[in-house]
Amino acid sequence: MRIGVVIERNNYYRLLAPVVDAALAKGWEVVCWHDYAQPRHGIKGYEFPAVEAAPRFRHGTPVVRTYEGSERLPDALAKAGIDAVVSIVLPSDPMVAERGALAARWIGLQYAAELSNCLMPPGIFSASLVGLYSGWWLEFGLRYLRELGVAMADDDTEREIRRKSVVVGFPELDQFRDLDPAELRRHWQIPAGKPVVAFLPYPFQSNAKTPWSRWVFASGPQLWRRLRLRLARERRLESQLLCGWDDLAMTCAVRRFCDANDAYLLVKARAKDPVPAYLRRVADRVVYDDGHYPATILRVLGVADLCVHFYSATVLEAAGCGVPGLSICPELPDMGISLAWQPWVFSRDEGSAFQFRGVAETMAIGEAIETLPKKRLADFPIDRDAREAYVTKFLGFGDGHGSLRLLDAVRAVVEGRSPFGAAPSHVGTQGA
Repeated sequence: MRIGVVIERNNYYRLLAPVVDAALAKGWEVVCWHDYAQPRHGIKGYEFPAVEAAPRFRHGTPVVRTYEGSERLPDALAKAGIDAVVSIVLPSDPMVAERGALAARWIGLQYAAELSNCLMPPGIFSASLVGLYSGWWLEFGLRYLRELGVAMADDDTEREIRRKSVVVGFPELDQFRDLDPAELRRHWQIPAGKPVVAFLPYPFQSNAKTPWSRWVFASGPQLWRRLRLRLARERRLESQLLCGWDDLAMTCAVRRFCDANDAYLLVKARAKDPVPAYLRRVADRVVYDDGHYPATILRVLGVADLCVHFYSATVLEAAGCGVPGLSICPELPDMGISLAWQPWVFSRDEGSAFQFRGVAETMAIGEAIETLPKKRLADFPIDRDAREAYVTKFLGFGDGHGSLRLLDAVRAVVEGRSPFGAAPSHVGTQGA
């Protein structure tokens, strides 16, 4: 079996490296295709998929090749004799896939909540299969497509999506079981026995720049920020500004929480969102992504007793790793949340991905600044039954074998069989 794995950005390995390693362990030949048409500069230039940046694998070494943009990929795959391709993004033009004779052998894979990459027509018609975390995400994706007017209940498009969707779980989490918390603690020089609070700062650079993020939550002279709000006719935000609900105050609240619990403050940041000086000063350690296999965020979660973040998709990874999550929740309009699907995911309703008692909790900005320093780590427990329910609903499986389920489906596609679990009745009900 010879499969291709598409790497448009280096951080795609966070999800796909476990799939590559599992295929190598099976004795399959794997070709990782790096897109050299991706930008080398700008906010995401640091994730350019350079060949030399490919990670090391435990079970062998894949072939690494390059291509120049999505239109040239299918022909390159066909010439290389690839049996099937695994990709986060499906071809945008079905004819492109057909040119490479891969229309029946293109397997998509869910990446966080961006389901338009793997369910949206016309890409779904180019794919043979799409691997989803759980059945909940299928129903969520279909709801979004109906909202857009792309699909209607039980029309041809929806039936096609259901037919091609298979629940495989979250392959990224497969690598977590191989991490050694004691070794990670030694690597970061975290004192033995000291609890760890992982903190993911607000991503000012990669999130939308809004009046709230620029002149309320970002720190700076209050009079100047108040003037900017008035010039922007955003006086509704002045009350938050006058209360002092900004990032500096939040940083102080997190630090005071750590001090009250004798906890180590481990800040996980990204190169495109540099850590402000005031956070660097109070953090015990700041780490950036130094590799995607094993993923730095999973290494952080491997030592964490609590993960504090701002509506981050890391909530899924934390739950999968058995780490309680606390999401600090700005108002969605203040963050620039505008896409129809976003409020369905970024929700404080009980039973949502971010608010699920016994697994994940939420706090508003002001509430967190005022009350977090008085909280105990014991106030954020993991309940075993609640976590099991969360995993079933949002992650599908918690056994660390998502990559193997995906590869079983790949083999079925190549052999012309129907992969186990691809029937609509199975996918549509699991985790609903």
